[in-house]
Amino acid sequence: MNIDVAERTVFITSDNRRIGLSPDWFAAKVWPMGIQSYQEFVLRMIVPQVSDKSSHEKEIYPKSFGWFLKKLITPEVIWHMLRESDIGFTKSKRMLDIGTGAAIIPRVFKLLGICDEVYGVDIQDRSIDLPDQKFSEIIKFLQIKLLSDQQSTLASDLLKRGDGMTTWTVPYGLLLDADLSRNFTMDGYTVSDFMAYDPGGLTFDLIVTYSGMSYFKTDEYFAKISELLEPGGIHYVMDTNFYHVYGESMELPMDAPWLHARVSKDDFLRYYEEHRPELKPYIEKGYFCQDSHYTVRDVIKRAQRHGFEALAYRRSYRQSELEQFHYASGENLNFILKTALEDCRIQNPNVEMIDLLTQNWTVIFRKQ
Repeated sequence: MNIDVAERTVFITSDNRRIGLSPDWFAAKVWPMGIQSYQEFVLRMIVPQVSDKSSHEKEIYPKSFGWFLKKLITPEVIWHMLRESDIGFTKSKRMLDIGTGAAIIPRVFKLLGICDEVYGVDIQDRSIDLPDQKFSEIIKFLQIKLLSDQQSTLASDLLKRGDGMTTWTVPYGLLLDADLSRNFTMDGYTVSDFMAYDPGGLTFDLIVTYSGMSYFKTDEYFAKISELLEPGGIHYVMDTNFYHVYGESMELPMDAPWLHARVSKDDFLRYYEEHRPELKPYIEKGYFCQDSHYTVRDVIKRAQRHGFEALAYRRSYRQSELEQFHYASGENLNFILKTALEDCRIQNPNVEMIDLLTQNWTVIFRKQ
């Protein structure tokens, strides 16, 4: 698709720039998980992430066998980056998983002997989504079925479930010989907003946030992490990239590529008032990034102010987006370089082209 949209309508920014708008770009937005509209996306996916269940009625988290199979790839991704970054990490005595959900990451870490004690905190109580018995059954299924899969049909299906994460690790490589006789039960599961989380005097030598940092003010977030993390402790954080073409997990529907990053937040909200008024109430809920117009380099600098050293980082990309939007034509590349990037630099002069092409980023920090 050509991302240099035809100027059928324009939005005038507060600094008098004219940004071309196109209903074609708006209509091209594809929603995840069978969702049909942005309104549905916000009510099912965003509102439950930032509130307890009293504020919404519909259960949104999948609990299928296949969904949990996919999620079992995540702890292997984390472990391999920790090990291969050559930071001296071998084992944790006490781990905290922020936004733990069904507590898959900490229980896999404990099962594999990577952590002795594991704790989780989440704004919703999802501790019963995947009971220990079902957790064990899923891993046993993998161990039996994958090793006896002569036609590789199951392996192929699992690779598809892994989505982009399969480019970071060999799926289920560690779990194939995991000893299920080991104790993998959570040592603590707390239902709380992370900023109000009280571990009762405990501190941690490993804290993991796998998607969720953007729900908090960055400086407040790192101040809280510093409070909980022991000196020399490791913080692994993977998060959405604000400069993704749709704002990544915010999945913002727009009439122009990167519009949220090319204008101020106030202008962005005004764009909906003027051109998509039916979406304005949902955008106010769905624009969940507490900070805006920041890159991974900005995150690293803010973490340094709270006594953290960045040890390693990496970016991930969606191949389909690179092929479809960014490298489909010279016109697309010219639009990114000459229009989108220049607009983005008005809001943040340090933005680079790589920021516009990134889906997610990961950083490993050490508390000094």
